Amino acid sequence: MAEFLSSEWISALNEAAVSHSGLKEISLTTELTLGYRITDGPSWGLTVTKGKVSVYSGTDDAENVWFTTNRSTALKIANGTEDPLEAIIAGKLEIGGDPRVLVEQHDLFKGLGDVFASCRPD
Repeated sequence: MAEFLSSEWISALNEAAVSHSGLKEISLTTELTLGYRITDGPSWGLTVTKGKVSVYSGTDDAENVWFTTNRSTALKIANGTEDPLEAIIAGKLEIGGDPRVLVEQHDLFKGLGDVFASCRPD
């Protein structure tokens, strides 16, 4: 697997997202852009809209919701050793934008499974 947060890793996320049939299906009826802003590393985002899915490097003004954290916490969340909700409660992960969008889309995304399982950092 590519190094966490490298351009190759972000490309692997994009490949996983684009090839995920459930995510592609959701994109037909949902418009959502999520950002992952890493304070001491590269940021990336996920867009699901108009039948297209993509993971991109950097940030986008169209992000409905974004998460901000440091590289260490992002790695723990990505490899499953830190629960995102616990990170929020502990003040290690902040949410920006309108988190109600995530609540509204929860049921749709809950059934997808682990879209990025193949990209988990070691």
